[in-house]
Amino acid sequence: MVRFAQVTMADESKTVDENLYSRQIGVYGISTMKKLMGLKVLIVGLKGVGIETAKNLILAGPAAVSVFDPEPATVQDLATNVRAPYNMII
Repeated sequence: MVRFAQVTMADESKTVDENLYSRQIGVYGISTMKKLMGLKVLIVGLKGVGIETAKNLILAGPAAVSVFDPEPATVQDLATNVRAPYNMII
C-alpha cells in the first residue's frame, strides 16, 4: 500500500510518498522534508567528498541538484567517481 502525506507550502502543494521517504520523515519530520523537496542545490567540485555528497543529497529527494567541476577528470578520480565516463578521462 502506498501512502502519501499532503504537504502545503505558502503558494504550492507537494505530495510526499511516505513509503519512499519514510526514513527521512522519521528523522527530519514532515515539515523539514517539505523544505528539502523544494531545494535546488548546486555542488561545485566532484572529487571524493563532492561526489559522495551529491549522491547522498540526491537520494534525500531535493527538487533539483546541479553539479559542476571546473577540473577535468583524471585517472585518479576513478577511485572515487565511478560515474566518470572513461572516454572523458585525461
